[in-house]
Amino acid sequence: MRKLAFRYRRLKEIYNAYKSNAGGKESCFERIMSRFGKKVTYVVIGDGRDEEFAAKQVTFLFPAIP
Repeated sequence: MRKLAFRYRRLKEIYNAYKSNAGGKESCFERIMSRFGKKVTYVVIGDGRDEEFAAKQVTFLFPAIP
């Protein structure tokens, strides 16, 4: 678990850098896709409509949590 957390820390840093602007989420998701490939199932977790919209732009899953 520790190695996994360390590996994805960089992804969290990239996302946090881009999450404040509207176009930044899409570019962040594109960077993640370019690094890990397209044969992976991505799930976006967020609390706003902008995360949902950005996920749908790049065809990532955004689960509906009641």
